[in-house]
Amino acid sequence: MKRFPKRMENAIEVFEDRARYARSSAEIDEFLTFLPPMPRYTAIGIYILHCPMDLGQFFANAAKRIHRLRVVNANAGAFEYERRYGRKLIRAVRGMFVILPSTQNHIYRLLSVCRSDFWNDGVRYLVRHQYPKVVPLFLKQGELRKALRELRDRLGTEYRLMASEMSLKELRPRSETRRKLTEQDSGRWWTDRSVEEVFDEAQERGQWFTSIAFKVERWRERRERYEEEASCRLYKYGYLQYDYLHSEFTQKLLPTLEKAASDRVELFTNRGIRERRERGYPPSVPLEITYPVPVFEDPDGLKRLESTVMTYSNATKALFHSNPYFHASVADVSDGSSFEMWVLSSNRILIVPQGRSSAPALERLVSHIFSDFREGEVAEYSGE
Repeated sequence: MKRFPKRMENAIEVFEDRARYARSSAEIDEFLTFLPPMPRYTAIGIYILHCPMDLGQFFANAAKRIHRLRVVNANAGAFEYERRYGRKLIRAVRGMFVILPSTQNHIYRLLSVCRSDFWNDGVRYLVRHQYPKVVPLFLKQGELRKALRELRDRLGTEYRLMASEMSLKELRPRSETRRKLTEQDSGRWWTDRSVEEVFDEAQERGQWFTSIAFKVERWRERRERYEEEASCRLYKYGYLQYDYLHSEFTQKLLPTLEKAASDRVELFTNRGIRERRERGYPPSVPLEITYPVPVFEDPDGLKRLESTVMTYSNATKALFHSNPYFHASVADVSDGSSFEMWVLSSNRILIVPQGRSSAPALERLVSHIFSDFREGEVAEYSGE
C-alpha cells in the first residue's frame, strides 16, 4: 500500500531551485516543512557543526580557495559543491547545501537534500577538510537516548519510535589462552523494537551505537494499527538523515542535541595557558573524563587507552609511561594545540591543556577517546 502523502520524486531539483531564489535561510527552512516524503535513496541531511565565526560567511570566504565550491545565493546561505575523485578523476558528485542557524551560539546546521553519494563523498569530505575552523560535534550515547526520548514525548501519545537498524561496537572478549589486549568488534543489527528497548539492551551488553535508524510511526484509528510516517538515521558523528517530518526533527529533536554539544564546546573554550594569559584569566583547571566503573584497574585498560592515543590522526604523540600509570603528550598538527594526558586512578583520565589548547582541538581529541576507547563524563577536574 502506498504511503500518504505521495512521495516527491523530484525533491532534489525542487530544493535546489528554492535554494537559488530564496530570500533567506528561514524561507528554505519553512519550505522544507511542507515537502512530502523524499523518494527512495534521497534524504534531508543535517550536519551539526561548530564554527567560531558565521558559518555562511566562512564558506563564502572558502569558496575563493576551494575549487568547485560556489556561492549560489548569499542571502540564503546556499552553496554548490562538486567533487571529482578517483585516480583519473573519473568519479564526481555534485549537489547543493544551505547553512541554517541552530538554537545555540556558534553551532550551525548544514543542510542538503541529496542522495547518499553526495552526502558521503561530497558534504562529509568538505566538512572534514575544514578543520580546525569547522568541527563536527560528537554525540554521546546518553545524549542520543535523551534526545530520542524527548522527541517521542513531544510528538505525543499517538506516535512511537521503532528502531529498525543499528551500527554498533563492543569490546571483543579476551582469549582465555592469550593475555593480550583485543580490539573492538563492529556489527549491524536489524530489528523492530522500540528505541528504548534497544538502548536498554545495548547498555546491558556494553555496546555503543555509531548510528541508529528508526521509524516514526503513528496510530491510525480507522485501521487500528501503527503506520510509518517517517524514517531517520542518527549518527554519533554529528549528523542525521531523514525522509519526512522536517519541522518535527528540527524543532523537537535537534535542540536537545545542540544544547548538549554547545555545553561541551563551552567547557573547552579558553583553556590554553596562552589564551588565558592574554585575556587576563587565572590558569585553567585541567579537564577530567570520569567513568562509572574502574576501567583502568586492569592493565588492559591502560593498553587500550595507549592504543587509542597512538592511533589519533594528524597529531604527534609521545608516550612517557604506560604502566603502572599512564602519561602521554599529544600535539594537534593542524591546530597547534597540545595536551598532556594522565591516568593516576582507576576511573579517570586527566587532560592538561598546554600553551595553546583550542576548543576544536579538545573537541576532536575527546571525541576520539569517546569513539575508540569509551564514553565518559567530561568536566573540570574536581580534585577528588
